[in-house]
Amino acid sequence: MDTPLYAKFGIEDPAQQAAMLEALSSTIPLGRMGLPEEVAEAVVYLASDASAFAVGQDLILDGGQTVL
Repeated sequence: MDTPLYAKFGIEDPAQQAAMLEALSSTIPLGRMGLPEEVAEAVVYLASDASAFAVGQDLILDGGQTVL
């Protein structure tokens, strides 16, 4: 997920931070980092009546990494 966590790795150079995020993104089949909003939408779905018939399922939000 694309969160401020990556800024805490001790890499202060913005170019190096961007390179690290690019390298991480390249390992994700969708080609980008997930957004916190996308996780929030999944949580809202699971908390809503729309998911009432979904039982015993895993909802994996990883841009397709587990498919590989």
